[in-house]
Parts: sequence; structure tokens; C-alpha cells
Amino acid sequence: MTPAPNIARDYTPTRSKRRPWLVLALGLAAGAALLPLDQPVAEFCRRFQPGQSLALGGDLRRSLELLQQFGDLTTCLIALLLVCLLDPGNRRRLPGIIGVLVGVNLLAHALKMLVGRPRPSIILGGHAQQGFDSTLWFAGPLRTYPLPRLVDGEWTHVPRHSWEVWGGISSDLASMPSSHTLAAAALAVALVRVQPRLGPLVWPWVVVVGVSRVVLGAHYPSDVVVGGALGYAASTLLFLVIWRASPPASTDRGG
Repeated sequence: MTPAPNIARDYTPTRSKRRPWLVLALGLAAGAALLPLDQPVAEFCRRFQPGQSLALGGDLRRSLELLQQFGDLTTCLIALLLVCLLDPGNRRRLPGIIGVLVGVNLLAHALKMLVGRPRPSIILGGHAQQGFDSTLWFAGPLRTYPLPRLVDGEWTHVPRHSWEVWGGISSDLASMPSSHTLAAAALAVALVRVQPRLGPLVWPWVVVVGVSRVVLGAHYPSDVVVGGALGYAASTLLFLVIWRASPPASTDRGG
């Protein structure tokens, strides 16, 4: 019988430390390179929205909306439950997994408030004031952005900071990074850590999440690339700290 491959080599300190930083650097570089393409892609994807010329059909749209939820609270709970039921040897890992997923999601929201990038629906929706309609606009934590709001029955622009969550800004200034893609990458890292054979399923799913966010008009391409890289890098580094580069406890490590 051929012995099961020793996956402990994937968790050696040197390799584990280098890979997330490399992925992060490549993701940030790719995100910067995609900035000039953000607006043309977003304008094309507007045609897929309801009422437009290429509006997605009901079933296809609902499927994308469902698939893009990989990494949200519900799918995380389902994944943790499956670990409990199917992989009892890794139940002791659950507190660490939960801590990493919570920490990465908090990081995503903190970065959104620091970056303050308006979503495509704001930039391309026809409400932005002249001079604020560029996809390269990043308000940051100090500047305000004129968000379109209905006041006394009339549309007007209300200046808001990206961190003014109490000011009714919704998620209009939370385009970068894509928290959906970031959370999907983090959940994929967690699942592959405890069950490496899930890689061929979860990594393409992360790509589907990112593509869905762009197609559905919620993000620019650079948002999802940066979000995916951040999710992978942050969760991998957190697992390295929490688990001290030790391999998962699962005995099912076949390729």
C-alpha cells in the first residue's frame, strides 16, 4: 500500500511564512494594475443588472447570489458543523478556526473604512457630483464623499466619511476590499487546513465569489483581487500563529 503523503512539509515555518506575503504582494500589485480597467468592466457589468439589455435570468442570478455567500456566517456555521460531524479529530481546532474567521472579517471592515472607496453603483449611478466620479477616487478616513440621498422627496448629495456607519452610509463607501471575497478566501484556507482534499472544491469557489461580486455590480475587479489576496494572507498568517505551524489532526490526508 502506498503511504499517505506527508503534508507536514506544507506547514514548515519558512514555507508558511513566505507564501502569504508573496500572495499579498502579488494581489496588491494585480489590484493596482487593474485600476484602469475597473470602470470599463463595471460599465459593462451594469448591462447584467435588472432592466438592462443583458439582464441575468432569474435562476442564473439567484445561483450567483447564492454562491457568492460562501464565507458568510451561514456557510461558516455549516462548514464548522461538517467538521464536527465528519472529522472529529479536528474538533479541537474549531476555536482557532472561529477566531481566525472573526478576526479576518473584522480586518476587512476596518480596511473598508480606511480606504473609503465608493461602490460602482455610486460612481456609475449618475448621482455623483462632478469631480467625484472617478473609479480612482479613494476618500480614505479623512475626506468625505457626496453620497446620493433622498431628502424631503428630492435627491441631494450628503457628504459622509467612510467610517460614519451611524450616518446612514450603508455600504456605499465600502467597495475595497471585497469582504465577500476576503471571507471566502479565509474560509477556504480554514477548510484546506483541516481537509486538504477540499482544495479543488473551495479554491474555484473563491474565484466564483469574486466574479459574482463584479458581475452583480457590487465591486470592481481590483476590489475582489485585493480582497482575495488579503483573505488568504491574513488567515494563513493567523493560523500560523494560533497553530504554531502544526499540521491538522485529520488522518484523511490523501491527495
